[in-house]
Amino acid sequence: MVSATGGPAAGNSVYDLGSKAIAGAGGVQTAVGLVGTTGASIGSNGKVYTSGWGGNQYVTTAKFAEIATKAGFVLAAAGTAWDWINVFNGSGSISGTKATVNTGFTGLGLLGGPMGAAGGAGYFLIDNFYPGGWLGNGSNQPYNGAGALRDYGTTIENNQKIVPGWEPRDPPF
Repeated sequence: MVSATGGPAAGNSVYDLGSKAIAGAGGVQTAVGLVGTTGASIGSNGKVYTSGWGGNQYVTTAKFAEIATKAGFVLAAAGTAWDWINVFNGSGSISGTKATVNTGFTGLGLLGGPMGAAGGAGYFLIDNFYPGGWLGNGSNQPYNGAGALRDYGTTIENNQKIVPGWEPRDPPF
C-alpha cells in the first residue's frame, strides 16, 4: 500500500530503511558539527582536544567542524540521490513531488545557515517520526497516521470543544 505522501504505508521498505540509515548518519554528523562549534579537534592518536589544539610533529589533528561540514555535503548528496533513484526506478516508494520537497529542504538545511538547518531538521523529524509524516498514510486516524497537518486541525477542534470560540493565536490566559 502506498501512502498519501508517496511512500509505503508500512515504513519498512528498502527505500525507508535506506532513508533512515542516511538520516541516522546525518544525525551523527549534526552532533559532530555541534561539538565542532567549540573549536574541538581530534588527533591522529584518537584523543579529543576541546581546546582546538592544532597538533605538532607527532600528532596531526582535524577540526570536528571541518569533518562535519564535509560529511554533511556527502550525506545530503547521498540522500538526494537515494530519493531520485527510487523515483526513477518505478517502485512507487516515493513520488517525484516528495523527492522535490525533500531536495528543497535538504538545500535549505545546507545553505540556509542555522535557521535553515533548524527548518530542515524540523521537516525531517516530522516527516520520518510523526505518525503519518506531514500528509498522513491514508488511515485518517487522528494522532495515529493521519499526519501532522491534519492532526493540527484535530487539535484545534478538540480545544474548541473545551473552550468555545478558542482560536490558535489566542493567548493562554
